[in-house]
Amino acid sequence: MITHSPSGGPVTGNTRRGERRRHAQTCGCGQEDVHRAQFPGLEGRVRDVRAFVETSLLPRQDGHAPFDDDLVDTALLLVSELASNAVRHTRSGEPGGMLMVEVRRHAHEVTVEVCDQGPREGHPPSRPVVRSLSLETEYGRGMALVDALATHWDARRHGPGLAVWFTLTASEASPRRV
Repeated sequence: MITHSPSGGPVTGNTRRGERRRHAQTCGCGQEDVHRAQFPGLEGRVRDVRAFVETSLLPRQDGHAPFDDDLVDTALLLVSELASNAVRHTRSGEPGGMLMVEVRRHAHEVTVEVCDQGPREGHPPSRPVVRSLSLETEYGRGMALVDALATHWDARRHGPGLAVWFTLTASEASPRRV
């Protein structure tokens, strides 16, 4: 879940520009559309995470406008990176491990959060790191993608684990999914 400020919007920590921001999380209709699901922490189930997020972003009958194709595609790419990181680097990827995904849909933005079950045995708790990469680097591009493409992103402790989230803002002039 996202930590909320007294005004109801989440208080975000690190954004792409390193600023602290508070942004409203309700759409023009005064409602937010929240979807949550748990998934087994298996590499092969990351596709199910993507399908869940895509379904959560489909046009709805409740007055929420459809999101543009670029936003949906970017959300699917970024949630794949976060879910893969949770499976590869945390207890969520151990036998019986799970990860939780939450999608918060608003009029002009979407926030997606992935919660893991904490560090693997013998590893200290850590936060996501955006690495400088060379062309020869095979792994480690996930958080660089999140940092480059998300409007905002951050991480926070969630019980024994970590919740990593990103927000994408819709473009008014982009083609819509129907």
